[in-house]
Amino acid sequence: MIVLDGGKRGTLAVTGTLDASSSAGRGGKIDIRGRKLEIGEGALVEASGAAGGGDIRIGGDRGGQGPGRNADRVILAPEARIIADATEIGDGGSIIVYGKETARINGQLTARGGPHGGDGGFVETSAAGTIEIAAEVEIDASAPAGEPGTWLIDPTDITIGIPDDPGTTVANTILESVLQTGNNVEVDTSQPPYGNASDSGAGNITVAASIQPNLTEVYGNQQVILTLTADNNVTINSGATIGPTNTDAGSSMGVTITAGRNITNNGTIDVAAGLGGAVNLTAASNIALGRINAGAGDITITATTGAVRDNTVAEPEIDSPNNENLVGGAINLTAGQDIGGAVGGNNIDIAATSLDATVTGSGGGGIFIAETDNLALGRVDAITGDITLTAGGAITDVNSRIKEYGSEEENLVGGVVSLTTGGGIGASGDGDIDTAVTGIDAQTTSGGIFIASIL
Repeated sequence: MIVLDGGKRGTLAVTGTLDASSSAGRGGKIDIRGRKLEIGEGALVEASGAAGGGDIRIGGDRGGQGPGRNADRVILAPEARIIADATEIGDGGSIIVYGKETARINGQLTARGGPHGGDGGFVETSAAGTIEIAAEVEIDASAPAGEPGTWLIDPTDITIGIPDDPGTTVANTILESVLQTGNNVEVDTSQPPYGNASDSGAGNITVAASIQPNLTEVYGNQQVILTLTADNNVTINSGATIGPTNTDAGSSMGVTITAGRNITNNGTIDVAAGLGGAVNLTAASNIALGRINAGAGDITITATTGAVRDNTVAEPEIDSPNNENLVGGAINLTAGQDIGGAVGGNNIDIAATSLDATVTGSGGGGIFIAETDNLALGRVDAITGDITLTAGGAITDVNSRIKEYGSEEENLVGGVVSLTTGGGIGASGDGDIDTAVTGIDAQTTSGGIFIASIL
């Protein structure tokens, strides 16, 4: 283990080589502490190992937590190299760079999995104050023979924008480059363990420019994941798109967004390329959907105490596909209040292999959903709220869940239900639409109507 400590008020500069590598085992540990730290141009800090990468700490531990002194300022100069790779078979190591006031990140940071086996490692660049990430930085925790590793960026507030824009905290091109070399990327402005409880920033994440990696160079059939976690709001600006431009047939990109308050998608999330990727949005309050296309991937939307809304400007017609809010495999919507409706009276427009939707608030809430083709119903539960479902094709029952006493679980639970389709509604026998509602209006232009009530 190598430990360098500049003391409580000291400045420490590394201009040469610190090497805790192993030619047979796992890399060792390197811990660099002090008030002000600089890893100079051309310096090498390495803890690689044949059986796995080691652990490198510069300025603090993960999220500034744990024992030891945290640096006020950390600077990684251009051409500085921080390496914790597995060189044969093993997982990549971990690299933490932390500054209480400032972290300026440049150079090369790698925690790669072994070329003959092993998963990617973990790289964190974080600051309780200001973080600056140079456009030419190289960060790689990929794995040519395993699962992707992760780069975590942990600021207080962050704007992902175009390079050299005064409002940009991290350039979109950096995130694209890291994703397309086979890494997961996490941006986290939340409270501990990925931050300091005394952080003065509001904890917002703003995506002001598109994040569109080209995943054709990702190792094998891998899925990379972009994760945005905010203590406050996550906003995707109009004109911004999240999702790959291209992938190999067996690769994909997933998106997970979590907000302590609201998620507002004024742009587009499109991860349909390749295998399609899972999209998961969770907000403590409200979610404005925008356009989300997961291809064959599933979509899960949860607005814990608030509503899920369609915030798009124009409402598409039922016979006009490609304008849906949500396109994916299985779609699961949960809200404390309404799902759709309210502002503008808009439905949530979907194209899915199946739908589940639940209102959890004690007073219930309305559910308003339109499917451009056939609508395959799992369970839609508005408690006592009204339900409006519209389908260009048929509405069918795909809920195979069974209650404790042996009967099928209902497809529809709520107040007054309105069903309008261009095909049939349910099917005879076990294919009927099971309901527990106070009233129902069902209309179809083609096919029969098969509805059962347990009330």
